[in-house]
Amino acid sequence: MENVSAERRPSGSARVSWVESKPMFTAFSSAAWVSVFLAICALVAVVTGKEYKSPPFNNPLLVIFAFASLGLLALAVLMITLGMVAYCIWRGRGSVPRKAAWLLLFFFTAPFGPTLYFFCVYRKQVLALREEMNG
Repeated sequence: MENVSAERRPSGSARVSWVESKPMFTAFSSAAWVSVFLAICALVAVVTGKEYKSPPFNNPLLVIFAFASLGLLALAVLMITLGMVAYCIWRGRGSVPRKAAWLLLFFFTAPFGPTLYFFCVYRKQVLALREEMNG
């Protein structure tokens, strides 16, 4: 089992924190792909420019499915946003101005900024850390 509470040691032997652990990496990856799906849906809606009428909510199963889907979407957006903010602030290897720029992007474009950070920064750094630990 991984030690998820230890900090990185400067001597070269690296340990992972909770935000770099395998379960959190999987959770963040799933949340990032949900955000990509959300972006695609938003892009299609903007490009087509059509107004969609709301579906009839007289079927209770449809209502349950719709609210469950919205709940999962909200959880994914919250997870990717909070997780990437935590990683950027405490574990990211960038300079302070670079971190500040990412945090501004997170604030103004959530959940798309954190998703971009996941694919551009977090994923690469965590995978490199795992290779360093294994090899």
